[in-house]
Amino acid sequence: MAEVVNLEYLSEMHGFTVSEMLTRLHGRGVEVVNKWGRHWLVEAEVPPL
Repeated sequence: MAEVVNLEYLSEMHGFTVSEMLTRLHGRGVEVVNKWGRHWLVEAEVPPL
């Protein structure tokens, strides 16, 4: 089952902006869903940044 992670929270943890995180995750086979005005990362494991 895939894990759902709030991208804003993940960005803060790593010291990135959301747009920087989206750029880093782009093309890595990670699904990002925008719901309720927030970005959610859908992934079994968060890939190394």
